[in-house]
Amino acid sequence: MISFSVVLVAFTTEMEQEEDRLSNLPKIILHHILSRLPEKDAARTSVLSKAWTYTWLTFPILYFSDNKFIGWLPQSMDDVKRKRRKFIDYVTRTLSSCRNLKGLYLLSLKGNTITDKWFLELFLKFAFLERLKFVKCTMSETINISSVQLKVLELSHCHNMKEVNIDAPNLLSCEYIINGDLKPNISFVKSSSKLKVDVQINTGYLDLGNLKEFLQNIKPGNVLTSLSLFIFELTEDEFNPTVFQVSSPPPSIKHLHLHSFPKNVTLYSSLLSILPSSCCFATISMRMHPCFCSREFIEFFYETLMRRKDDDCFCSSNDTKCWWHGLKDLKVTRSMKIDENVDFKTLLESSPTFSASDISFILEF
Repeated sequence: MISFSVVLVAFTTEMEQEEDRLSNLPKIILHHILSRLPEKDAARTSVLSKAWTYTWLTFPILYFSDNKFIGWLPQSMDDVKRKRRKFIDYVTRTLSSCRNLKGLYLLSLKGNTITDKWFLELFLKFAFLERLKFVKCTMSETINISSVQLKVLELSHCHNMKEVNIDAPNLLSCEYIINGDLKPNISFVKSSSKLKVDVQINTGYLDLGNLKEFLQNIKPGNVLTSLSLFIFELTEDEFNPTVFQVSSPPPSIKHLHLHSFPKNVTLYSSLLSILPSSCCFATISMRMHPCFCSREFIEFFYETLMRRKDDDCFCSSNDTKCWWHGLKDLKVTRSMKIDENVDFKTLLESSPTFSASDISFILEF
């Protein structure tokens, strides 16, 4: 009995010391720990000690989901929309009663309906908002975003937009992810010299004919930093390369990351006809893996660019030439370092067959 008591006291003391060490961590770290926990588990930490109670009460991240309120039982779409509106109204009223709501600096919304009027009211209420994220939201056709404080903007798989005007002089990062239809027109009315715009497009071959127009409708043209292309598979019969013509100089983009290449070898040359006419890149990267990009395509890509002749180029019959004509050299690298130049054949042979590894091409004009 005595031995057991001693062991228990020692164990309890050790646990208390461990808890004290954890509680003494900076609040920002404790808040980060809570942000990684499910909501219920994060709330339960408030009963551990006074320190954890204060940590929970000052936790700055709030998460609201309508899943638990709408329910999963089969119901009409009208009922779902009605319950969703009631839920959003309730959350809005509750948050509006918070005294420190003006200190909100990050807002992330998923599956909401957003109007242009909502944007106008948003930045009046939340003057210190720095990060704004929308996922699978239904937007107005025309969106106007105006904020001096906004630094990060993310639009992911949102619908209905045709025109987006962004007046945010301190914006540092804008990420736009889209499926299928290549819209909208995006204009940065006032932008920082540090602004980086990253676009990720999941599209089919038939929509690639609109790629150049979409990229040219991002204004000003020098803000677009990187483009990621996920291209859906297409049968040879559906592809018509004659729709891709070079009618004007293509826009310039610093980096292109290509994903999901055609498995049909006969489509390789068609893809290489599209890209030079759509945009001009400083670097192009691919991931070598059977699920992403085959070695055959990478070899075809490299060898085609290296053996370029004027009469091989798809735009050879046009007055306006694609960037392929100005290409002087093509360097191969793993790390995107300009001074690194790896032998292409050696790189392919040294890469494991079934493990993913990136290969990058630096284009010199």
